[in-house]
Amino acid sequence: TIAFCIPIAPMSLQMAGKRLQIRNGKPIFFKTKKASDYQKIINLYSIKYKPSSPWDCALRLEIDYFLERPIRLNTKKTPQCPIPHTKRPDLDNLQKGTQDALRDFWLDDSQIADLAIRKFYVATGQQPSIKIKISKLESINE
Repeated sequence: TIAFCIPIAPMSLQMAGKRLQIRNGKPIFFKTKKASDYQKIINLYSIKYKPSSPWDCALRLEIDYFLERPIRLNTKKTPQCPIPHTKRPDLDNLQKGTQDALRDFWLDDSQIADLAIRKFYVATGQQPSIKIKISKLESINE
């Protein structure tokens, strides 16, 4: 199992940060600079956790997103620990950009057979971050 935390604010990448442009009547997809930079940062933070060679088995990927806590939640009645984030951005838009940045951990995205993604507001006094856990999936009973 590989587990680590990336101390950056999670970013939503709709369409995995890709844009469409028509050139000579043909569609061309390209990654935006914002998406590319975000994925490079994730890749840089994760580099020291990468296996010596990409895993070639079924995998479980767990991602917890800790997003900025709005001022309205900083009251004595609101728990000071992380609480579920129920506003935008959508989980799938957060997940795809992160997963693409971690591609050096596996041979192909199709190896991810079990995926758990969650989003929270950070605990009071904490910074936004992304917690990632990747493990080999040996059997269905794990």
